[in-house]
Amino acid sequence: MRTGQGALATVPPVVFATVLGLFGLLAAPATLAGPVGDTQAELWAAGCAACHGTHGASVGGFPPLAGRSASELLALMLRQRAGQADSTIMHQHARGFSEAELARIAAVFAARPKP
Repeated sequence: MRTGQGALATVPPVVFATVLGLFGLLAAPATLAGPVGDTQAELWAAGCAACHGTHGASVGGFPPLAGRSASELLALMLRQRAGQADSTIMHQHARGFSEAELARIAAVFAARPKP
């Protein structure tokens, strides 16, 4: 290393960016955990945003999920999964999760404030 340069000056930019990105991933679980603290369920619930809005606060043609009771949401998702409710795609999404996983997703939305 030449005089006057810090240790970071010798690190290639790609390596430096990768290390910063990894530190960001390490901090992500605390950010994603939200009020429920179930990081995995928060990640599953994030997939609902395309139709039901960010954090379940829909502003479009789909019903909001945030702030509804966990038991109501679980019952709806189980009906969707069983093909007992009209839907375009929700029955396919619900089939990808066990009942316990759906209950965890429902808890995430129930813990969020109503829009």
